[in-house]
Amino acid sequence: MLNNLIKDYFGESVPLEERNLNLGMLFFYGSFAAATCYAVMLGLGTMFYLVTTAVVLLVTITYACIVRYKIYNQGALVIGILVNMVELPLTCYLDGKLISAASTYFMLGFLFVIFNTEGIFLRVSVILSAFAYIFSMTGVYMLYFRQTPFDLSSVNLVGDIIVPFAFCVVYADRALIYKQMIHQREVDKAMEEGIKAEEMSRGKEVFLMNMSHEMRTPMNAIISATGLIEDKAVNNSVKQSIGYIQNACNALVSTIDDLLLFSKVENSRLELANVEYDSRQLFEDIINMIAVRLMGTGVDFFVHIDSKIPVVMYGDSSKLRQVFINILNNSVKYTTEGYVGLSVSIETRDDGYVDLHADIKDTGIGIKDEDIPRLFNAFERLDD
Repeated sequence: MLNNLIKDYFGESVPLEERNLNLGMLFFYGSFAAATCYAVMLGLGTMFYLVTTAVVLLVTITYACIVRYKIYNQGALVIGILVNMVELPLTCYLDGKLISAASTYFMLGFLFVIFNTEGIFLRVSVILSAFAYIFSMTGVYMLYFRQTPFDLSSVNLVGDIIVPFAFCVVYADRALIYKQMIHQREVDKAMEEGIKAEEMSRGKEVFLMNMSHEMRTPMNAIISATGLIEDKAVNNSVKQSIGYIQNACNALVSTIDDLLLFSKVENSRLELANVEYDSRQLFEDIINMIAVRLMGTGVDFFVHIDSKIPVVMYGDSSKLRQVFINILNNSVKYTTEGYVGLSVSIETRDDGYVDLHADIKDTGIGIKDEDIPRLFNAFERLDD
């Protein structure tokens, strides 16, 4: 159980800022527990415990907000203010004199902000902490409330001012060095993981390239063989069947090419071709492939291609074909009766480009309303 707690709060999976915060909170609660025990020994009044309890509750709430919203610098500054500008002065005010715990509160708050703040927040926190301690030590806080002037003779210059400040300077130096070491370790670890990830990505890309080459070779042989058979075909029916085979092979080759697509996407190297293609041939290939899949199923296939679509177009026809085929194959897969419909229209733009609008409908099982938000989740199927 202890190992699990350590892993949850100080494990490598926990962000570095949160680990530092958890360490600071551990010392915070320990120091307040020790200060409370000391206050019991001194016989301090009820108001001291009420103020201390209120500060602990506010610090705990602040800690929860820091972890939830990841506001480490701002939250640590608030905790430092609660300890050094609320608890410390009120301790002096309520007790009427400086007690030994006051310097403990100061060092606790000071080291807490050193560990958990950076940049402008660190500078502001240090200034406020020093100001709060001097403010409390000189009795200005009590004079403001028109209390009996603070007896400066009760202040031990060495024990109450010089020693706490000296300890804070030494510990602050060590704390900053420790933070720098931890930060450098995290940077080195991130770089090492980045190198490993890059090597794995490069190895995967090489593997996919080899697989693509090995699979493409037999597919090209099949396409070439069907071309020879088509030249010797005796009637149009045979030629049409061979055409179906060739279209299916070309689609499969396109799918093989898409094996490389994933690695290119991961490495931000995906490029869309912008070449001339025959739109009639593109849609004819798509229609033939889907028609072959629907043969013998009893499912009708309705198609409407806008006659205004230009014959010659520019773009990445292979990617476009793959999108149409993937969606239509999905409709065919989940439609056992009724129809699958494809409608493609065109919208001309002023910049010389055109927008193709495709509507694909089917009478399949559809998707449950509660599953629609999961539709585009990676590696998730909605078969159930």
